Amino acid sequence: MKKTLSVLLSLIMAISVVSGTQTVALAASLGQVKGLAYSNLTTTSVKLKWKKVSNAGGYYVYKYYKSKNEYKKIATVKSTNYTVKKLKTGTTYRFTVKAYKKSGKKTTKGKMSSKLCLSTKPAKVKGLVSHIYDTKSITLTWSKVANASGYCIYKYNPSKKKYEKITEVKSAKAKISSLSSGKSYKFKVRAYRTVEKKRYYGDYSAVYTKSTIANTDVKQKLLNGYLYIGSPQSPQLEEIAFYSDGTFIQYLYDCGFSNGNLYAYISGTYNIVNGIVKMHETYYYDYDSGASWNTDSKWNFYYDSNKNYFRSTDYYYGDWCYVRYYYKTSPVSKADRVSYYQSHICNEIWI
Repeated sequence: MKKTLSVLLSLIMAISVVSGTQTVALAASLGQVKGLAYSNLTTTSVKLKWKKVSNAGGYYVYKYYKSKNEYKKIATVKSTNYTVKKLKTGTTYRFTVKAYKKSGKKTTKGKMSSKLCLSTKPAKVKGLVSHIYDTKSITLTWSKVANASGYCIYKYNPSKKKYEKITEVKSAKAKISSLSSGKSYKFKVRAYRTVEKKRYYGDYSAVYTKSTIANTDVKQKLLNGYLYIGSPQSPQLEEIAFYSDGTFIQYLYDCGFSNGNLYAYISGTYNIVNGIVKMHETYYYDYDSGASWNTDSKWNFYYDSNKNYFRSTDYYYGDWCYVRYYYKTSPVSKADRVSYYQSHICNEIWI
């Protein structure tokens, strides 16, 4: 009897040892997740993928939380991929994955994979426009993209029928130089974000088309005529006469109560750079009071050959707009000043 009991105990112990060995072997065979990578990156989501682990029943996906300085499980999946959604645009994230295997009530876990650091795509560039340009250059501006490290600017090459990157900038502004006068150009811009020496690009902006100013003998045109502005803020007609020595006089006519009489004038200097007429008012004289004073006002305009009128390049009233200047080769007579003012008062072209 004692011998039979001893044999039974030995057999039970042997089974237990073998069973324990199998459990230990199972745990040891559940390897570390390898090849953690990503695809289908957007501004708010990313697809994680990794290599299959032998004997794994599934995988735990973890995301790093900086506020708590720890990785927390965000998903349990059976496949070797998982799409993380509801992420913030242009933001850095870190992920890791581990395999698991369940046997009865016991769960065996493998080691965590290497950490994967990435950034969601920055937002698409919007508001691409140009308010500053001349015969040789176009200055592009656009709305700033949150968390962007910089921007890439692309210009269309008609001979190659594709857009080519021409420069990179850190701010939301780029001056494109060495252009031809009177020529139309197409541009687009995209933001990028750099994380751990890797770049993540946003979507391209809408295509923006802009022309440089055509070469015109602007000075000779100004010397042969006059510019007129019907001021929208008051019943006032402004007449500007240009002289070959680089000076100008701006006459102010009251087109309200005084029926077109001259009541003041402003004098100053001008010069022309790449088709842009740069004005500098320096002196103001009032005929009614006899008072005069020095002034320091600057403004610019150019000749639009496509539309056959002069227009400003300035910033007015808190928004971009162009003021149109009416050109005449002979001065408006006193008798016609009020009627001319009334028919030319609408001279602002808002952008």
